[in-house]
Amino acid sequence: LSTLLESPSTSEMTKGVICAGLLHTTTQEGEKNDIAWTLRRTIDAVIEDLEDSDSREEQFDWLPVGDDAISFADQCRGITSLTSDSSMFAAEESSEDDEDNG
Repeated sequence: LSTLLESPSTSEMTKGVICAGLLHTTTQEGEKNDIAWTLRRTIDAVIEDLEDSDSREEQFDWLPVGDDAISFADQCRGITSLTSDSSMFAAEESSEDDEDNG
């Protein structure tokens, strides 16, 4: 999911679905089975959206559909391991460090 999230060729809608799924895992503190199912459902939703965005078999309140997903697209960044700390993958606002390096 992180690879897709960081890929420039991934649509904003798909990035939003991925981000919503990752953010939802942060509400499942320590529940590894629940986190695994959330990630699985997120992957399934991405696959179904790529095939036809209106044909998901399962709907969840935390998983946006269609254009609703776009609002999540810029809220996350890819990471290499799952964490319950959303600040690890939440998109950062521009900082003074960025200005110093720019």
